[in-house]
Amino acid sequence: MRALDLGGEHDALADARAVFTAYTDRVAGGDPAAVSMMVDFWFGPGAFSRLPAQVQGFLMAAAATNAEDVTACFSESVTRAQLAAFDRPVVVACGGASPPVAQTIATTLARLLPNALVHPVPHAGHGMLDSHAEPVARLIRHVIIWAATIPATSSHPDQA
Repeated sequence: MRALDLGGEHDALADARAVFTAYTDRVAGGDPAAVSMMVDFWFGPGAFSRLPAQVQGFLMAAAATNAEDVTACFSESVTRAQLAAFDRPVVVACGGASPPVAQTIATTLARLLPNALVHPVPHAGHGMLDSHAEPVARLIRHVIIWAATIPATSSHPDQA
């Protein structure tokens, strides 16, 4: 969400905040079934109802923890300058069938990073690691090769 704010995508940020706040408020009010809102948001209308009952139960049991994660996504404090100083190659993968806000986050983040590309994974949604494992694995291999060709210019403490 921080990328949307830094990138001036205020309408997309406001829309996401409205959905996510409604979700976290419902969970905080004792409604774990509100997790269906998040599943349907990221995977499309009716996605939650199509899940097996056991999966629905698991997700409802984890709703409070998930709501904490959702709240945390609005607490990032990274600055535009910090992103601009990140000199390593970045590929921002986004499912081609993801909701529009995910695609906006991806393109905005890529604009904020100096050495970034957006790579849509065709026909993939938010769960592309599960649904499109092979294309994602190929993308990871490509990034590793690309990163090896670019000399590091930062003084990151992990570089020895």
